[in-house]
Amino acid sequence: MHRLEFMVYGVGGAYFSVYMDALPVTWKGATYRFSRSLFLLNIIDLSQNQLTGEIPSELGFLTKLCMLNLSRNCIEGSIPGELGRLTSLESLDLSWNNLSGPIPQSLMSLIYLSDLNLSYNDLSGKIPSERQFKTFSEDSYLGNVNLCGAPLSRICLPNNNNKKHFDKLTYMCTLLGFATGFSTVCLTLISSATTRKAYFQFADAILGKLHAATDMKVHINRMLAGRDLSMPTGSQNSITRYNIGGPSTAI
Repeated sequence: MHRLEFMVYGVGGAYFSVYMDALPVTWKGATYRFSRSLFLLNIIDLSQNQLTGEIPSELGFLTKLCMLNLSRNCIEGSIPGELGRLTSLESLDLSWNNLSGPIPQSLMSLIYLSDLNLSYNDLSGKIPSERQFKTFSEDSYLGNVNLCGAPLSRICLPNNNNKKHFDKLTYMCTLLGFATGFSTVCLTLISSATTRKAYFQFADAILGKLHAATDMKVHINRMLAGRDLSMPTGSQNSITRYNIGGPSTAI
């Protein structure tokens, strides 16, 4: 069992907490209390302990930390940007958890970081590409399907969120414009007899042209099929013509 301690003070109706720089730890039935020298802690390895919750941002106070391993737990939430204060950190392993959100840009301040493993989480966004992050391989990010950028092969699409917002806005404006136009036409037809008459005359003219075009197409198809245009269509369906070098015979 481990926890970071805070002292809560109250002044009037306001309350605030102060970090006490103490860490009680229960290990093999014995309880140990690390106090006042906690900032000298070099290594934290809490891997494979079924830990839950989020990574405490207070870890950023452990400025002498060289290795942090929280892998293979059930930790959720995002990677706190305060980890960028751990300027002595050489190894960071947060793999096999349920972490989400982007990789904090503040981690690029970890100039001594030589071993990074963020694989098999639910991280998203562009991978930082400056300083030590140029040296990490694809293995550091495996299993994060929403990460993009080098060294992964997935290319980051620019302004993806803006595009989604634009598509939604365009759809809403189009729908509103259609509804406004349709309402205007309906109100005009209802309120004006002259407009109604002109509208129906126009509609009849369009339908007449469509009917004439349809008849013309049927006429042309009959000609191409070799039918006798002077005979009704129903009569021609029972006639078969044979042209074999002699007079034609109809059956």
